[in-house]
Amino acid sequence: MFEREIILNRFVLRYLERLVADIKEPLLYDAPDAAVNTPGWCLGHLAVECDQALMHLGRPRHSPEGWDTRFLMGTTPSDARRQEAPSKTVLLETVRASYAALREAVRETDPVFFDAPCHSAFLQSVLPREADWYAHMLTTHVAMHAGNIALWRRVMGLPAVIG
Repeated sequence: MFEREIILNRFVLRYLERLVADIKEPLLYDAPDAAVNTPGWCLGHLAVECDQALMHLGRPRHSPEGWDTRFLMGTTPSDARRQEAPSKTVLLETVRASYAALREAVRETDPVFFDAPCHSAFLQSVLPREADWYAHMLTTHVAMHAGNIALWRRVMGLPAVIG
């Protein structure tokens, strides 16, 4: 189960890494506008939301204590900028570890679990089953934030990155 999503997850994570490879540390949390998510926030957000998926499967989280208040849904790029914001290296290592664990976890989880109604009240109307929500977490959620970073790059005057 989830074999196609796992392939797509690896693909979009590779693209995400290419998107941030040349971003200098001082720019990681800079926003051209308060409404724009920064690369630092996007990476942290992907890590903590992936950890939420892991914990829902009874698995341990990979992001450090305190990241939820900076990066969970509903936080803003300014929340991420608080003192000692995580470096790009730490963010990328955490994203890699979280998604590697999630890919393993969905493979090892009894497929019956994924037939249950989606636990997310926010997304249940469009992702009715757990399988739909996990497919989203592995693919479209990452792709949405990669697109955000691609747009941020152009607004900040950086060149486009081809997948």
